[in-house]
Amino acid sequence: MTTNDDAALRAPFRDWLARRWPDAKSLELGAFRLPKSGFSARTIFVPTRCERRGKTIERQIVLRIENPEPAIYPQQAPGLDVEIAIQYRAMQGLIASGKVPLAPLIGYEADAAILGQPFFAMDFVKGDVMTESPPYGEAGFFFEADPKLRRAILTRGLETVTTFHTIDWRAAGFEWLVHPDEPPTLERQIDVWERYMRHELRDKVHPDFDRGVEWLRKNLPKGLAPALSWGDARPGNMLFEGDRVLCITDFENIAIAPKEIDFGWWLLFDRTMHESIG
Repeated sequence: MTTNDDAALRAPFRDWLARRWPDAKSLELGAFRLPKSGFSARTIFVPTRCERRGKTIERQIVLRIENPEPAIYPQQAPGLDVEIAIQYRAMQGLIASGKVPLAPLIGYEADAAILGQPFFAMDFVKGDVMTESPPYGEAGFFFEADPKLRRAILTRGLETVTTFHTIDWRAAGFEWLVHPDEPPTLERQIDVWERYMRHELRDKVHPDFDRGVEWLRKNLPKGLAPALSWGDARPGNMLFEGDRVLCITDFENIAIAPKEIDFGWWLLFDRTMHESIG
């Protein structure tokens, strides 16, 4: 799938990229492409070609641009209102931890005058993705895999989430995710999401949401320790080669919160793909 934003983005993005690759001569950008899935930031695949030390280098990169629409996820701490910035900062910390596989970063740009919104670029990692449209229970590499491989794919995926939770968020420098006046408890996450939902609903009534929040508040487990929560831990945010996880993505909803939230999120998406629309 190609994008109609080619003309408006091509020249300014090429100039921005050239400033970060000063040794790249005759830099050219190929046709922009859109991914098959994704819900938050605008994501564009950009093939590049340049000369370095007398050799022709072809390299595909990923451009992620902040959406002008209101944020998809609620704000975890004051000042965290640019989801692209949150994601880039989170990836810097995750890469430094050495615990989980991520795409190498190229750079972040806060100046919205260049492409219309803040953005960042990173290397493209080629792998298989479990898409939501069509559901990965109906089509794609997971659907085509035999039962043994499917089990291995999901096992490796969950192991990656578990490894993510071994990151010491204080040692990794993620204190910026903690609200100065609100402790990172499970109760606080319910508060954060309820405030966000009430704001989005405005004067509308959503009985299912009301019943769900009421049930959660009555049945919340106690004493769950805060951890580094991915916030969007699901099969569709992993790139696979066979049953090997090559790369994990999407950290706009990263938080300091009980890790059990991530496993609930994973189960929500996996059950939805298999039982609701798959």
